Amino acid sequence: MDKDQDKLIQHIQNGIGNSLKNDIFSDEPDYEDLIVACKEFLIYMGYKVVNPIECSYNVKKLDDLIHLFYRLSDTKHPELINSYRDIAKDRILAKRFIESRIEASNINKKEAIKECAEIINAIFRHEEEFNFEIPITFGVLGQKNCGWITDKAIQIINKKKLNSEEERREELIDAFEKIYNEEEDNGFGDLNDILKKL
Repeated sequence: MDKDQDKLIQHIQNGIGNSLKNDIFSDEPDYEDLIVACKEFLIYMGYKVVNPIECSYNVKKLDDLIHLFYRLSDTKHPELINSYRDIAKDRILAKRFIESRIEASNINKKEAIKECAEIINAIFRHEEEFNFEIPITFGVLGQKNCGWITDKAIQIINKKKLNSEEERREELIDAFEKIYNEEEDNGFGDLNDILKKL
């Protein structure tokens, strides 16, 4: 093993140790150090690491997805509130939807449910981009003939994520340039002071 790999493995061991320490004020262990260390190690070993989707909704189970869908539908299309809803059929579709996300994204069920919620959100927020000719039903989440809907929603989510990362990067560059321009003409200034200002 090379020195960099040794350091990364030590970082993982430290992360494990930190997460196992008991904190009397918290029931949940803090995995942040371990997560960072594992990501660094996987990237070093040539793997692609993708952060999980940050979900806007509190969804933990199958029925939460169904309720989210109908809440968004009722808000956006109040004229459809009284239409018939077959919850048993919706549960079957939701289960398949979650399973398809687990397989496609290679993630656990908890993260797949969050991803499904964001897909549903994207469908309703960007409904005009889908050019639906009939009202949206829970059936649009079926993955056979309607897989294109999920694919388009994921493209929208990824584009939004990329745009927000670029905006954040531009804000950092602007902040740095502002600090640089405020520096005296006689030199660049103290790097520690610049970092504190950032």
